[in-house]
Amino acid sequence: MAGDVKFNETMRDAVTHNLIGTKMILNLCKDMKKLEALVHVSTAYAFCQKNELFEKIYPMKATPEEVIRAVETMDDIELEK
Repeated sequence: MAGDVKFNETMRDAVTHNLIGTKMILNLCKDMKKLEALVHVSTAYAFCQKNELFEKIYPMKATPEEVIRAVETMDDIELEK
């Protein structure tokens, strides 16, 4: 529960704090041999463009890996487009 809830962050900051940070935690957990559970809590407004939300995985236009790659390879102007 350490991601940003500021919805005016730059794309780079939002991806770094929310996506890359979560990926780092998952990688850390893979090495914890006695870990029994990982609880991930997302922001309530992750799909705020929808009027009604269901407890399901919604299709995305890009994979998390593609978004991370964009942040790592594009400059800020390209990224915001």
